[in-house]
Amino acid sequence: MCWGLTASDDPLVGYLAHEATPNRDNGTIAPTAALSSMPYAPAESIAAMKHFYRAHGDRLWGPLGFYDAFNLNEDWFATSYLAIDQGPVICMIENHRTELLWDYFMRNPEITEALEAIGFEYDSMFVSVNDQDLPDEGIVAFPVPASEMLYIHNITAEYISVDLLDITGVITIEENHLVTGGTLSLNTSLLPPGVYVIRAYGHSVHFTQKISVIR
Repeated sequence: MCWGLTASDDPLVGYLAHEATPNRDNGTIAPTAALSSMPYAPAESIAAMKHFYRAHGDRLWGPLGFYDAFNLNEDWFATSYLAIDQGPVICMIENHRTELLWDYFMRNPEITEALEAIGFEYDSMFVSVNDQDLPDEGIVAFPVPASEMLYIHNITAEYISVDLLDITGVITIEENHLVTGGTLSLNTSLLPPGVYVIRAYGHSVHFTQKISVIR
């Protein structure tokens, strides 16, 4: 999967704001556009990242990561890095992994006031987490992102139920487990790549965590 339109270095005019219009789309692809979209379209962004590296890594990958842009029509690969393009890649990958930037942004009291003032409402299609669903201290699901297997560690209950919901709230895994050694495992190898919410609950345990699955 090869995509990514944004302002970047250009083989014909030096620098151009690429967009899906006849005069602004000359075939130049910027990895930052695809990789910085990871919180919004993780499966598509990760697929693009793998394609960039596997298909074009010999010319597109350098000591500081992906170069700024490339154009296969012109057989051109940039040899430059632009900070304004590299920065969002790092920040948005981390935001996808941990929601770090979003959490810091939402700590500002004026943001909540502004959202309330404009009548902002959460999308009902997304899984919500209320105060009763917050993770118990010490319990953690790993690795994140997961691929073949997902583990939940530090479980104090002996018997636990586990649900894995996709981003629309549909349950994709629903299992009951007898926990030994405080850790249980889930097979995620058949799940499509994407963002999920895992819920584990039992006697004195109610744990929720957002995870991602990659291939």
